[in-house]
Amino acid sequence: MLCNSIRCIARPQRLIQHTRQYANGRGNLIDLAARIQATPSIKKAPPPSNRVIASPQPEGLQRFTPNKPYNPYDFEPVNRLPPTHRRMIEPSGPPRALAVRQDVFYQLGINPLDEVLNCSLISSFTTDMGRIQKRNETKLTWRSQRKIGKAIRRARAMGLVPSFSRWEDSMIKSR
Repeated sequence: MLCNSIRCIARPQRLIQHTRQYANGRGNLIDLAARIQATPSIKKAPPPSNRVIASPQPEGLQRFTPNKPYNPYDFEPVNRLPPTHRRMIEPSGPPRALAVRQDVFYQLGINPLDEVLNCSLISSFTTDMGRIQKRNETKLTWRSQRKIGKAIRRARAMGLVPSFSRWEDSMIKSR
């Protein structure tokens, strides 16, 4: 049986069958070697000439100069990378012009520290979990936000407002 090179590539089972025949002593080993050499082997395409060969040191890493002292953490890969740009920090609240128009305490001239005993007012500036809302949520001026936070902490210290939940009118026991 002659093994055509196209058939051997197309049907690898047939090539295996032929090699088994020769391994059992039914064929000539020299003939088998000639057939294997005659079959074209699948070669990979040569790499394109414009490919850049990787340098021993990756690009972007800090290079070290001899005879200069370094700290051990300078050699860690994370510390050798160039500094990345930080994310844009979201504004912590409205600009002053907008906050002055929206802040009720500022418009009416009320000091939030004088309203410590007003639990319904104080609780409107806390979350359901009892945390003080951020200035971005309350839309107050910087001064009013600081004072309302101080008033909430005072009310908690006096025991008027719960620390881990929002105060509600239904919390008062009726007689």
